[in-house]
Amino acid sequence: HKGVYGIWTRRLADKLGRDALHIKALELGLSADTDMADMIGETRNYTFLSNSDAHSADNIGREYNLLRMADKNFQEFRYCLENIQGRRVLANYGMDPLMGKYHRSYCTRCSTITDDEAPIFSCSHCGNEKMVMGVYDRIMEIRDQQEAHHPLGRPPYKYRVPLKDLPGVGPKLKQKLLAFFFDEINVLEKASIDDITRVAGENVASQIARMRVGRLPINPGGGGKYGRVKKEIDG
Repeated sequence: HKGVYGIWTRRLADKLGRDALHIKALELGLSADTDMADMIGETRNYTFLSNSDAHSADNIGREYNLLRMADKNFQEFRYCLENIQGRRVLANYGMDPLMGKYHRSYCTRCSTITDDEAPIFSCSHCGNEKMVMGVYDRIMEIRDQQEAHHPLGRPPYKYRVPLKDLPGVGPKLKQKLLAFFFDEINVLEKASIDDITRVAGENVASQIARMRVGRLPINPGGGGKYGRVKKEIDG
């Protein structure tokens, strides 16, 4: 992973000095969330963003932000980042970090994605010490707070999973949902579960309901492999 807290530094101030004061926002990345980032004390000074990294058309908008703005222009967006003039980020909508390709540490020898207590520096399965460190493991290594301490006004982080990554949602069903609800955000955020059930069936509707409250079971990703929503959902 290539985030600023990856191999580059443990603290932005260590590398940037007083220039770190000019930073207004941090982008969380697919493998982290607000709770993880707020275990590093200096992040309390920054607005968090959850932005899609659009490697393909299907992935455009898989993460997004709810902003309070008076108009759609860059000045208003800057106010949001600086949390001034009554403008602010109201909510971050991002993939559950477990879905991220670099959430947990990965063994380059036996291809195991660790589920041991973080941070992990060697593989408990084969003893290999050459690991691709996960974002979660890195944060556990460099954090200066045992748990997240959110500054006043920190917006909620709401876990979202793209429709294409939900078990049972193939291309045809996805198009059916989009035809009925107009766009994917409407399906994930606004559509009633009853309406989703009528269009897509009880299983898909149940997954979306669980996703909205952060209770969708996920096998974590690591080493460049995305996490996956578990196919079996217990009651």
